[in-house]
Amino acid sequence: SSHRAQQEFGGQLDDAERLIRSLNASDELRYFYLMLKILVEYEQGEKSPWYPWLNSLPRYFSNGASMTPFCFECLPPLTAALAMKERTNIMNLSNVNKVPFLSQQTKENKDLCRWAFQIAFTR
Repeated sequence: SSHRAQQEFGGQLDDAERLIRSLNASDELRYFYLMLKILVEYEQGEKSPWYPWLNSLPRYFSNGASMTPFCFECLPPLTAALAMKERTNIMNLSNVNKVPFLSQQTKENKDLCRWAFQIAFTR
């Protein structure tokens, strides 16, 4: 759960939490913590007890966070606004540069971070 992830990583993420709050996304902190837990388990690879589950998850998503600006123009206004909010969330929350315990390779892999966000957000 996001609460358990927050307890596990608590105290180490003050800078990251401040950044998220400054982006007016504090309501999404629970997804941020779930995303971090997924990334930590992903880094462990086959050593992670979560490996079979992670390996079974989808790699492609077709929700609001995955849409392009052109897609938003094709949607009705309310739907477009909700989809844009999802896209903004993925852009803001998948920035893990201020997370001290992730490897530099993980921090630089934007596709991996977006995938982890999608998993946390859609489960």
